[in-house]
Amino acid sequence: MKIKEQMPDAVMIFVIPPSFRELRNRLVSRGTEDLDVIDKRINTAISEVDYIKEYTYVIINDNIDEAVSEFTSIVKAEHLKVNKNINIIQEVCKL
Repeated sequence: MKIKEQMPDAVMIFVIPPSFRELRNRLVSRGTEDLDVIDKRINTAISEVDYIKEYTYVIINDNIDEAVSEFTSIVKAEHLKVNKNINIIQEVCKL
């Protein structure tokens, strides 16, 4: 949200797990953190969902390949917006 305050036109993408149970399973299976740390991370993630309405897009990270594809699609679409291509459009229209 601090980024959005500084850059109101920023494209915000919220990546969410398919469920918090699945997120917990993923974190536990990594074996890199103890359960107390994992529980704190889960609680933080749950509280962050309150801000989802402030974001432009949401990606449900159920399948990593699909999530990456969706992210890439968002980035490509944002680069193709008319307001981000005014110079090119003006150049083409000079003909």
